[in-house]
Amino acid sequence: MRISLLIAILLTVFSIQAENTVKQQRGVDIEIPFKTKLSKELAFSHKLKHQVSIQYLDHETETVLFQEKFNDVAIVKDQLSLLLGQGTSQKAKFAEVIKNNPKMLLNIKVNEQQLYPNIGLLSPGHSRKSAMMAAKITPSTGIEGKNSKSYELTNNVSSTQAVVLSSKPRVQSQGTHVRTNPYQANVIGPYLSQPLSSLPIAVQQPIQPYEVNKIRHENMFDKNGKRFGTQTDKVVDQLAYNQVSSVQGGNPPALGVNFEGMGNLSGVAPPDTEGAVGLNHFVQMVNSKLAVYSKVDGSVIQAPVDINALWAGFGGACQTDNSGDPIALYDEQADRFVLTQFAVANGNQSVCFAVSTTGDPTGTFNLYELQAQRFPDYFKVGVWPATNNNMYTLTTNSGFQNQYDVYVLDRANMIAGNAAQPAQFFQNYPNLLMPADNDGAPPSADSPALFYTFRDGGEAYFSNPPTDSLDVYEYNVDWNTPANSTLTLSQSITPADGGLTDFNWTVCGFFQSDCLPQPAPGVLIDSGSWWPQQRFQYRNFGTYETLVGTWTVDVDPAGDRAAPRWFEL
Repeated sequence: MRISLLIAILLTVFSIQAENTVKQQRGVDIEIPFKTKLSKELAFSHKLKHQVSIQYLDHETETVLFQEKFNDVAIVKDQLSLLLGQGTSQKAKFAEVIKNNPKMLLNIKVNEQQLYPNIGLLSPGHSRKSAMMAAKITPSTGIEGKNSKSYELTNNVSSTQAVVLSSKPRVQSQGTHVRTNPYQANVIGPYLSQPLSSLPIAVQQPIQPYEVNKIRHENMFDKNGKRFGTQTDKVVDQLAYNQVSSVQGGNPPALGVNFEGMGNLSGVAPPDTEGAVGLNHFVQMVNSKLAVYSKVDGSVIQAPVDINALWAGFGGACQTDNSGDPIALYDEQADRFVLTQFAVANGNQSVCFAVSTTGDPTGTFNLYELQAQRFPDYFKVGVWPATNNNMYTLTTNSGFQNQYDVYVLDRANMIAGNAAQPAQFFQNYPNLLMPADNDGAPPSADSPALFYTFRDGGEAYFSNPPTDSLDVYEYNVDWNTPANSTLTLSQSITPADGGLTDFNWTVCGFFQSDCLPQPAPGVLIDSGSWWPQQRFQYRNFGTYETLVGTWTVDVDPAGDRAAPRWFEL
């Protein structure tokens, strides 16, 4: 695998509510740790004991499913802490309610005083299969079957929304494009790693004659059994036509350094090739291995090692699981490398974060594990170093239609090697959101973290929107009062605005991997034309700012021809 660096360019670019692993007895959930904040205006005395009543409501109808009371509860520093399922009620009934209801609302009273708002609860122990059974939905196409890798994968943690309870009903005045009260997820750590340079060298694994996890997405067909991405009318891509007809001569910048990178030591396909460039180093990650090279001459500084070897001593899934699917970034403002992979074997659903303690990636790293609420497939990461919106951003594909998630993590404490605050997350977006990643000067102090995605007009996968759109989202984080955090759809750019040219979503259909012909004796290859592509680069030039991204479109309505569409905002 050959690595080519354009040095001329590179030198100028440089609560804990929701973390809870649930105790189980013979497979039955018996308690869920729960914490929430109370508004100061409630003024519950910390010197007295209080009675707390909780009703568990159906998420849609708000029908009461279960209720329990807690006596002699202490409220300390305006925080309420309980073990759900351990109140004065039937614990077997609680386990049954958790088993049959993957998503509920909590209605809470303290000393018979009604508190607002209701709090969302994502129950542990559920899979897509059990959620569909609870909703009395039967898969009509057979695609959501035994062979899909997350259909029966159960989550082992609960999550509750970050809410500040008060005595007044909350009035929703922010509009339908603003979401507040994110859920929270536990971030385990920190743990200081061994120096990368001290880890054992990885060995070549046998090349597997098949793709790992062949079925990667569970919703690929519409209600009529037609593959998503194949039923809308195709158009001639005017941008591609103009580009071909008006192309001028000219050459790209000369290569500064050209050297051999790491091969596919993991032996699996696809190799998931990643890399990050710092001041002096290039870090390459290929599936479940990583290596470090000199940025000056391409010489090997650190021979390939297993990624999970970095987590030796950390314990848990990040130490024992080397699932790969890595993302490597360079956090320029902190002069740190951020290396990640997921740990999804044996029922785990975690993303492992390693933040270097200096700008030298051969040294030590601060290690963390994000316990995701559900399968974190195809996750993407961004660095957002705004002073008052300081975060690492992460987005995931859960594997199901309209169920794409957005997480933010506590960048400041992860850089410092401190315990990170619980991650915040919002769920159920129509397509993968690509997080902006900062290069060069940082954003202004109050700038929200930015994301984008796209939707195809008339496409059933996106619930039939009226027109093509490129959608921009903003995350304003409040680490002190998470309930104040917001994720906002700030702008939808459409062809009617004159800012977006019509495009064809997917080349051969959603997740149709045998797609693009290659010269003989080549096989058909994957177009990857359904999601945004890493990265979404953010630059602050002082008098103006830019965002640059790309995704793959079908430029030939009469055939299968893929091309990257680049855009700048």
